[in-house]
Amino acid sequence: MNHDIRLQKNQYKPGQELAARVAVLEHRLVLNSTFKFPHFLVGATPGQTGNLMMTSHTYERAQREVDKAFANFAGSMAKIKNQFGPDYLANPLALNLIGIGELGVTHHSALGKLDTALIKAEIRLPYGKGLSIDPSTGLSIGLGLSRRTAPTSPNSALVVIAEDPDFTGANSSAVVDLLEAGLINIAHGESTKNEAQMIHSLRAQTLQFAEIAPGVLGTLPNYLAQFGSTSGTRSFSTKNT
Repeated sequence: MNHDIRLQKNQYKPGQELAARVAVLEHRLVLNSTFKFPHFLVGATPGQTGNLMMTSHTYERAQREVDKAFANFAGSMAKIKNQFGPDYLANPLALNLIGIGELGVTHHSALGKLDTALIKAEIRLPYGKGLSIDPSTGLSIGLGLSRRTAPTSPNSALVVIAEDPDFTGANSSAVVDLLEAGLINIAHGESTKNEAQMIHSLRAQTLQFAEIAPGVLGTLPNYLAQFGSTSGTRSFSTKNT
């Protein structure tokens, strides 16, 4: 595999490391401009309208924003690597630009920009930003992608992804915290993945409709399954538009 840090859309082949479970057909489903929810995730609870009705159109916009956020982060990493050379993960200036240096994840670091983009995507889903109590569960459910929602989100996909040993040391299951820990582990020679593989696989585990563990989908679709009106808590409804 080419170890350059980049995203190659619509080129997922069986030999690539981007999570073998993500088939070409599924990728088309996730990022197709005429996206529709799979039938097993479509359902409505009587009386739920407006913000409690998750439409396929709005969800499609959210997942595109998440996909773009990963692509932009991969692009930022590639630029930093090109600027500082192959040993960039040992360069303090490069580490600060990424957000894993002594300055931490600043607003202008690559990881900080990624977290900001994920927060904007979360707002599109019912209860996604984790600030309102869902009466069905009595909890602030939250999507769980950002640093704002992951610490309190009960999204079961987060636990599965965080169990990856390459993310050992992460402060939370937020995408940014997982990547921060993962990149530090790579820098210390304690990871089974390189930077590109880590970004690609986490992206897949975030967007994919295939199971990442028995009964658990990728973070975004698992939120629908866990809290929607089909097999979930009926906290909100889903509708194809």
